[in-house]
Amino acid sequence: LHLPKIGERKIPAGQDLQEGAKIMNVVGVVSDLLETINKMAYDKDPEALREKTWELLASKLEYLKKFKGNKEWLFDRLTLADFLVSELSHYIEFIFSDRFGQFVFLKEIQCKFAQLPEIKNYYEQPNEIKAPFTAPVATIKF
Repeated sequence: LHLPKIGERKIPAGQDLQEGAKIMNVVGVVSDLLETINKMAYDKDPEALREKTWELLASKLEYLKKFKGNKEWLFDRLTLADFLVSELSHYIEFIFSDRFGQFVFLKEIQCKFAQLPEIKNYYEQPNEIKAPFTAPVATIKF
């Protein structure tokens, strides 16, 4: 399993097989959520998909919320899952700004992630990659 790095720290995928499986489960859910968002972003009439997309997102976000609880990160420490949820949170906040507040854990992870020294340093660089991250043919640019 390839582990992303932040500076010299590797982001753990799990302390044991059971925890690793839970983290990879969350990664799969985030992947599904990103796929759902992309379907809407590339549709010719994304507003027609807005409600259906939100319903699909909301049910899976409820599932992810259980992992966070009152902990600092999804699994008590920074993992690949937190990295991906942080990225996902920006897309949801952009597309569903009116409903983003329903899932406080997204903002918590987003803010916590942005405070990591390596990430904060990256965001302050003039060559930081900025939006849009979607291809030019997307109807929603984020």
